[in-house]
Amino acid sequence: MEDNVTFEEKSIPTERYISHLKPHLSSKYNQDVAFYADLTLPANEYRFFVLDLKEGKVLDKGLCLNGREDNEGNVIYSNTPDSNCSSKGVAEISYRYNGSFGKAYKLRGLEESNNNMFRRAIVLHAWSGVPDEPVKEEPIQSQGCPTVNPAFLEKLSGYIDNSNKPILLYTL
Repeated sequence: MEDNVTFEEKSIPTERYISHLKPHLSSKYNQDVAFYADLTLPANEYRFFVLDLKEGKVLDKGLCLNGREDNEGNVIYSNTPDSNCSSKGVAEISYRYNGSFGKAYKLRGLEESNNNMFRRAIVLHAWSGVPDEPVKEEPIQSQGCPTVNPAFLEKLSGYIDNSNKPILLYTL
């Protein structure tokens, strides 16, 4: 079992994250809350954020797995089926279903860089192997899905299931 470690709280560039989402926030989507997965941050640190769009602050945060990486540990992005890579860009969190990892949410990519997410079965789901706090070692990679800790998915579900409009997820 990996030891939890204490990390110095990093400054989260909330304004920058929100600025990436603003152009996509039509009246069709939730105007109060959005999610942001910053895969440029290390996988053993917090990098999935729940953003309060009105107040410009982070409401919650968790660890998140990414898909394939290159030899230097950088995330490889792809929109190609069976690539096992993460997809970059804005996605709509669609409907909830029970998949092979339990509760999950279908994602619909809204940009050319991720418009195959639904077809690729790239979904927001949990896996018990994702730590709930920062750890020393990098977690394993997913098959392209933004994968979070089960307790964190429960928190995210509260936002998603109680929203009258779809919530957006921006993946960088």
